[in-house]
Amino acid sequence: MRFRTKQMLVFSLLMALICSAFLIFSLAFYKNSMVEKAEYRRASLTIHLHNDIIDMVYTGDVLQLTAAIKSIRSDVTYIDYIFVIGDNGHLLAHTFDTGFPSELFNVNFLPAGKLATSKLLITDKGRVKDFAIRTARHMPGEIHVGMNEEVFYKQINDSVKMTIIMTIVCLAIGLFLVYVVSGYLSKPLKNLSLGMEKIENGDLKYRLEEKGDYEILNLLRGYNRMTESMLVSTTRLQQAKEALIESEAKFRTLVEKIPTITYTAALDEYGTTQYISPQIESILGFTQEEFKANNDIWDKQLHLDDRNRVLKETAASHPNDIPFVSEYRMLKKTGRTVWFRDEAVVVKNEAGEPIFVQGMMIDITESKQAEKEKKKLEAQLRQSQKMEAVGTLAGGVAHDFNNLMTVIIGNAQLALMNVIKDESIREGIEEIKKAGEKATSLTRQLLAFSRKQIIKPEIMDLNIGINETEKMLKRMIGEDIEFQTVLEPELWKVYADSGQIDQIIINMVVNARDAMPQGGLLTIETANADLDKNYFRERGIHEEKPGHYVMLAVSDTGIGMDKETREHVFDPFFTTKEVGKGTGLGLSTAYGIVKQNNGFIWVYSEPGKGTTFKVYLSKVEGDVEAEEKERTCAEHPGGSETVLIVEDDDSLRNFAQKALRQLGYKLLVAENGEDALKVCKEHDGQIDLMITDVVMPKMGGREAVERLQPLYPRMKVIYMSGYTDNAIVRHGVLAPGLNFLEKPFTPKKLACKVRETLDN
Repeated sequence: MRFRTKQMLVFSLLMALICSAFLIFSLAFYKNSMVEKAEYRRASLTIHLHNDIIDMVYTGDVLQLTAAIKSIRSDVTYIDYIFVIGDNGHLLAHTFDTGFPSELFNVNFLPAGKLATSKLLITDKGRVKDFAIRTARHMPGEIHVGMNEEVFYKQINDSVKMTIIMTIVCLAIGLFLVYVVSGYLSKPLKNLSLGMEKIENGDLKYRLEEKGDYEILNLLRGYNRMTESMLVSTTRLQQAKEALIESEAKFRTLVEKIPTITYTAALDEYGTTQYISPQIESILGFTQEEFKANNDIWDKQLHLDDRNRVLKETAASHPNDIPFVSEYRMLKKTGRTVWFRDEAVVVKNEAGEPIFVQGMMIDITESKQAEKEKKKLEAQLRQSQKMEAVGTLAGGVAHDFNNLMTVIIGNAQLALMNVIKDESIREGIEEIKKAGEKATSLTRQLLAFSRKQIIKPEIMDLNIGINETEKMLKRMIGEDIEFQTVLEPELWKVYADSGQIDQIIINMVVNARDAMPQGGLLTIETANADLDKNYFRERGIHEEKPGHYVMLAVSDTGIGMDKETREHVFDPFFTTKEVGKGTGLGLSTAYGIVKQNNGFIWVYSEPGKGTTFKVYLSKVEGDVEAEEKERTCAEHPGGSETVLIVEDDDSLRNFAQKALRQLGYKLLVAENGEDALKVCKEHDGQIDLMITDVVMPKMGGREAVERLQPLYPRMKVIYMSGYTDNAIVRHGVLAPGLNFLEKPFTPKKLACKVRETLDN
């Protein structure tokens, strides 16, 4: 019910009660007053009538008395009748036209001793009140006057009706005034109610119009101040709420992205898990329900190598209120390993009593892997630096050393070709030649593991190379070792130097043989392999690309290697063999060759469980035609063409000159490029072939060729060098279409290269 309706209803009831009380009181008062006045008037009229006719009664003039009372009756409208009884008790006169009704004679008998009386009579004309008065004191005569009461009651009723009408009019006027006043009073309340609805609907910017009386104005101003204050508070609260929501969203995003598990565990003998965060499922694969339902999951999933240590640390920290900090490994549901840093503290209540353990497990797998990879990279860097140092040393001495070996081996072979009869001299020269070849082999191995050896890659099938060397390998390992091959029938082709691949196989087989002094099983295996990034990452192999590879593996059942030996197995000059039984260059040479051929090598070994070396070389993609093999030359190829020899080393130049002169060639010789230009200027005729060293004082071989070729366009060129890193050789691979003779070389190799170049 609305306030205004309630207000009007209350005021209406109140006014109705007041008006009703007033009406009842006024009617009662008015009626009594009217009755009293009527009684007084009747009594006065009766007395007046008595005084007017008393003389006539005493004289007994009946006619005059009758005329007098009839006149009075006709003058007074509310007098119905008058009759007079004489002293003798007989009727003297009356005003009835049709005769005196006898029943009136004794209906209001005046008792003796009373002077007057009245009685209400009910007649066919209505209520009539009979007033009786004695004609004289102590006399029996009576005068009766009948006054019609209906007239008085009509007056009373008319007055009551008028009073009621006036009361209703006043009530209506009052209600109207109440309506107007309540409207005036309720309008501010209505506006205030509207303002409250606006507040309820969230509209705090709505303001009430400030007008009205002092009290109303203060109320409206108070409301506006309240809403303004609420708007400021709500705005601040909303801003704080939005900031809290934003902060919570950022925190939630941060927490969800951070690989951290928070947990709460009871301090009971089982370490019952009370709470664990949802990250447990994404990190370890277990749901929250699984982890809380099985208290032994944490113990079971601890890595075997860390379990005893971690359990001891837990037992020592939690009961003694010592913060728990530990790094350990756990197994995921899938079986993979995850590294955690676990930090936990004992939480106490207000009384200082420990109630539970609260902590967080931070996933540090990536940082551990990064640390592990960093160590591996550092180890690889050290390995690379060592090889670079040895390679620099090998490359530095290669030129002069190879020149010396060319002279020694070449002259020894020339001597063998010329010495026939004296067997003792021949044997001595043979030993010189063998020693030179061993020195050359040592130089080649140094260059191989440092990746500075000159290679001639070709498309090849590893299975063919293994089959061709199988007999030699069996003789090499002896009868105590069983030899077997497991070769992939559909093996992919590779692009590599076949001679180097043979050297890899031989070096790994020799290493396997030496690891099985009591005999065993040696296995050579080939296979096609598709390698992804995980394979490289798990083995700590960096800077390698996933793809298709051909795998060459050599396995033995020998004594195996420990971790320290595995870490140094590819180091140059590292060996576990006795002094004089190994150079320490076999596996380092294999390592260098593999790297030079864009592959990688990996070793797996444990003490007492044998060793496996795996070499991976990239598969040749697409259909590539095999390169043409070197031609086989005659035993002593010769010719009559003119050959220009340019070499700064006198001994080597003399050796080459001697070797080619025996084969019938016409020779021109020079010490360097400038000298060659002078010799050619003095020579009158064609030069068919130029054999030149690459690096020489004053003018190198490359520049000399560029100067001479315009003069001799048909002249062919053979470059020879003991260097492995120069303008002729890039990363150990010859430039296309280039004729190159690597030092040291023999007379036969020189003769074959000269004949091959001239013929092509």
